[in-house]
Amino acid sequence: METESILLGIAAALFILVAGWIFKDKSESYVFKTLNLLPRWMKYVGLIWVILSVILSIIFDFMFDVNNILGIQSANIGLLVICFSKDRVEDEMTNNLRLKSFYKSAILGFAFMMIMDFVELLLGGESFMSSYVLVAIILSMYLFTFYAIKSKIRSAE
Repeated sequence: METESILLGIAAALFILVAGWIFKDKSESYVFKTLNLLPRWMKYVGLIWVILSVILSIIFDFMFDVNNILGIQSANIGLLVICFSKDRVEDEMTNNLRLKSFYKSAILGFAFMMIMDFVELLLGGESFMSSYVLVAIILSMYLFTFYAIKSKIRSAE
């Protein structure tokens, strides 16, 4: 019990430090800078990571008949790398598209989670949505909406 309270204290302290860093007052030049993103080639690394995670998750699921949460977490890391990698052209419009896509995907992801939890509650079962699945849904929706809007803009030009 003592170890759990120490770990919770460390996690709370880290959360407070990160929240303080994020919300501290920034200079005007910092606010109007473009996003700090990973290099463009990391998008391919993330894609390979996601594919390998899904394949290994399926293999482990069939071989050991377990619910492989580690595979979902690993795929989430690959999706994060893809989401936060630069595109060929990074400008204010791309940053605006990123913001709108993340906004839409977060709302849709949480709405999906609430609807599925409500359906499970009505059916009398346990909640099937975990935070790992929610993160995977939000990141996947982000990628889908970002590239769908971007292709729509390109086709209009």
